[in-house]
Amino acid sequence: ILDEPSSGLDPNGVRLVREIARDHADREKTVFFSSHILSQVEAVCDRVAILDRGRLVAVDTIEGLRDALDTGSTVTLTVDAVPDRLTLGELAGVDDVAVDDRTIRVRVGEAAAKVDVIDRAREDGAAILDVAIAESSLEDLFSAYTGGSPPNRDGLDAGASEADASADDVPTRGAPEGE
Repeated sequence: ILDEPSSGLDPNGVRLVREIARDHADREKTVFFSSHILSQVEAVCDRVAILDRGRLVAVDTIEGLRDALDTGSTVTLTVDAVPDRLTLGELAGVDDVAVDDRTIRVRVGEAAAKVDVIDRAREDGAAILDVAIAESSLEDLFSAYTGGSPPNRDGLDAGASEADASADDVPTRGAPEGE
């Protein structure tokens, strides 16, 4: 059990703590890594539990937490020039397209749409100079689960009280059998 393991450490110490935690996980050992530094949690953990005021509200992989909230991704293309006819908005899985000078930002709700966006931009005549894909960070997800209104975020049945909540009520996906 590691509680704020990088507190007071220099960058080399932080890296060493991450390596030790990963080494234990690679040997199929469970490591409880508790931290408010969510970028470190994201770098180390393969499953995450989110607490809101002491109450467990979600347990899953980071990707599973993203999927549950349908946060999608943003594909940013830097192009030499935006084609006159851009058909990215017609693709399945594309939620929004924004163009600014030589930058095309495409919000996608499905992972497969990321590659489709790049392929279609080329088909439309864009010479792509750079591609960046942004996913919701664990910090974004934490905010959504604790301060936002994701669907069924509290894991309770309608009419259940907070006192009725337990770890068994928290939605999980992809948990190993018996967990």
